[in-house]
Amino acid sequence: MTTGVPLHALNVKELGAGRFQVVDPNGSGEPHLVDGSETPPTCDCPDHRFRRMRCKHVQAVEQFLVAAASTLASLAFARIEQGDLAQARKAIDALVALLPQIEGELKPDLERAVASLQVAYATAASS
Repeated sequence: MTTGVPLHALNVKELGAGRFQVVDPNGSGEPHLVDGSETPPTCDCPDHRFRRMRCKHVQAVEQFLVAAASTLASLAFARIEQGDLAQARKAIDALVALLPQIEGELKPDLERAVASLQVAYATAASS
C-alpha cells in the first residue's frame, strides 16, 4: 500500500458500469481508472499493474462505496421513520444494487442493515 496520502483526499468519480476515475490532487494529478466490475477490482496505475498491489486508488473506491452504502442506509431508515415509504424503497433498492460492489469486513454489516431495512419497510407498509 502507498503511504502518506489519506484516502479521503483522493477524488473519486463514478463513471458507470462499475468503473471509477480516481485522482490524487496531491500527486501527479493524473486520473487512474479503477474497474470495480472485476473481482478483485483492477486499476491502471503502476502499483497495481506491475507490483500487483492493492493500490490507494482501489482502496479509495472501496471507501467511496462503503460511504455511499452507509448514507443510503441512513436515508432509508430516516424515510421509514418519517413514513415516506416511496423514498425509503428507492434508498433500499439503491443499497441492494450497490452491495455486490462492496467487499471486505463491512459487507456482512451492510447485508444485515439491508435485512433490517426490509423488515422495517414491510412493517411500516403493512400498518
